[in-house]
Amino acid sequence: MPSPILEIELTSFCNANCRMCPRSIIPKPFGKMDPETFSLIMGKSRDYGFKTINFSGRGEPLLHPQIVDFVKIIRNQNKTIKIFLITNGALLSEKMISDLIEAGVNDFSVSFSGYDKESYEKVMCNLDFEVVVQNLKNLVKAVRARKNLSIFIFPTVSKIFPVESFEKTVKLLHSLGLKPEETPGFSICNSRAGSLASPDLVDNEFYASLGKTILPVEQIVCVVPFRYQLIMWNGDIELCCADFKGEAVLGNIRTHSFQEIDEIKKSLLKGPLLSPICTNCTMPFALGEGKGYILRK
Repeated sequence: MPSPILEIELTSFCNANCRMCPRSIIPKPFGKMDPETFSLIMGKSRDYGFKTINFSGRGEPLLHPQIVDFVKIIRNQNKTIKIFLITNGALLSEKMISDLIEAGVNDFSVSFSGYDKESYEKVMCNLDFEVVVQNLKNLVKAVRARKNLSIFIFPTVSKIFPVESFEKTVKLLHSLGLKPEETPGFSICNSRAGSLASPDLVDNEFYASLGKTILPVEQIVCVVPFRYQLIMWNGDIELCCADFKGEAVLGNIRTHSFQEIDEIKKSLLKGPLLSPICTNCTMPFALGEGKGYILRK
C-alpha cells in the first residue's frame, strides 16, 4: 500500500488568517523545517517510489527561506517526480515565481476564495486582494510561457462563501487568464476531524444544501491516510492532514522509514476504528466519492 504522494509541511507559520482554517487550536510549537530534517526525508524517500511531492501542510510554504533550495534538491535527486506547491499566493512575486519554476516546480495551486476585495478579505484575513490578484496574473503569464506546468484553483465554499460566491470567483479567475479546466470546481469546508466547529461556517443544513449527506462513521470511505505520507516541519509523520491537534502521530522521520509507517497504517485497519479523530470528521465526503478504506471495520 505505498502512498504515492509525499506532503511536506515546511513551516507551520502562516501570513494569513483564513476563516476556514482552525489554526488557533494547534497545540504543538510552531516552527520551520531545518535542512537536516529535509535531508533525512529525501534520503528515506529514494527507495519508496513517491510519484508526487506536495509542499503544503498547515503553514504557508513560501515563508520558508530555503524553499527554492529544497525544490532544487528534489529535482536533482529525481528528474521525473512531480513537485506541487499549494500557497495562498501572497508571496508569489515575479522573482519567486521565476525561481520556483527554474528550480523545478511543476504544478501550482493557489488558495483563493473571493470575487472582490470585500469577499476575499472576509475569508482570507490579513491578505491583500489586489496583491494576490496581481501575483495570479504574473503566475498565469509565467506558466503560459512554459510547457508541462499547471495551475489549479479550487475555491472553498462555506456558509460565509456560498456557491454563488464561487461562481463569481470563477468569472474573476477566467478574466485573469485561467482556463475552465484550471478551475474545475470547488472544495467544501469540512470539520477538520472535528477541530472546526463553527456553525457560522458549516452545519448539517449547509451540507444538505449541497446535496451532501453526512454518513455514519462506519460507512465513511476515506483515501487520505493511504494516499499521502504527511510529514510536519519537525519530522512527525501524521495519519491525516486534518489532525490539527496532533492526536494521530504515527512516528518521526528520524526514527521511522516510510515502509514502517505503512505497516503501522495497516495495523490500524485491523482495529475497530482507524483513529479516534475519524469519529467527527466530514472531510471524506467533502473530497468527493471514491474508493478508499472504511474507517470502522
